[in-house]
Amino acid sequence: MKKSFFLVIFGVIFLMLAGCKQPEDAKQAGEALIQSYIYEESTPELKAIFGIDDTTMIKENQNTFVTSIQNQFPEKSKSDLESFQQKVQKHLKKVSSYTIKVENESKEAATLEIGVKGLDTDDESVDNEINKLIAETESKVKADSSEAELDAMINEVSYKGLETMYLESPAEEKAVTVKLELKQNPDDKEKWQIVNEDVFFKNIYEAFGL
Repeated sequence: MKKSFFLVIFGVIFLMLAGCKQPEDAKQAGEALIQSYIYEESTPELKAIFGIDDTTMIKENQNTFVTSIQNQFPEKSKSDLESFQQKVQKHLKKVSSYTIKVENESKEAATLEIGVKGLDTDDESVDNEINKLIAETESKVKADSSEAELDAMINEVSYKGLETMYLESPAEEKAVTVKLELKQNPDDKEKWQIVNEDVFFKNIYEAFGL
């Protein structure tokens, strides 16, 4: 009799605990995403919040950046581009900023507004520097410059322009708003899922000027 009684009590407590399961604070979830995906900071809590391994996300982001630049400038070594990528990250952390506002939150869903002041790659000072680089390159062109020499000069000034764009851009003066919609993972109620994940990651990446 006592055994049956305790089994019933245990079952009730178990059901109560199961019903209380819910994801982490939505703002904390948003912070973890930005720190890992944008700033490439170690964010082990991402595993508990989303089931995402932060080291894998960071590595994939780094590889994506390096590969995209290498496709444009195949003559550049991977080590040079990896060094460039780290410089971009350092500059991004220095000048960019963001805020997170929770519009609504329950254990089933949440909506956040992320206000981002990312890199202003269209800033006038950046344009002026790039125009200087172009003028300097044009002055080196000679009447007898070969096609190979011209291609090399174009590639070099293009790469230097890219460096200027990423490493000398100030932050945007006006914040860009990116919405982050979350829903409770139906298979693990203690975790969040990102609604329209691909769209969110694309929008937040662009908002930071990357």
